[in-house]
Amino acid sequence: MGQLLQDVSKPGFSCFDQTMTDALRRIDLRGKSVVQVGCNNGREVLSLASFGAERCQGIDQAEGFLAQAKELNRISGQSVSAGQFLFPHPPFCGH
Repeated sequence: MGQLLQDVSKPGFSCFDQTMTDALRRIDLRGKSVVQVGCNNGREVLSLASFGAERCQGIDQAEGFLAQAKELNRISGQSVSAGQFLFPHPPFCGH
């Protein structure tokens, strides 16, 4: 995670490859809201913020990943939020 910590602190940070970068530029995220379910450490959500997304939310169940996401967000200086979402029971269990 050492290299990621350095990279995320740079303006315009993105973990996306060129194909995804080109697609995101065509979409034009400036001023839009984005959410990533299963955000892990939040690097993709932070990348979306660098593309101009105004309101960014990462959701994950793992407290460890969310702690990493919050730390990356702090280092980046972005205003991305990360939170935990727990299902009362799996949505596929037929309840």
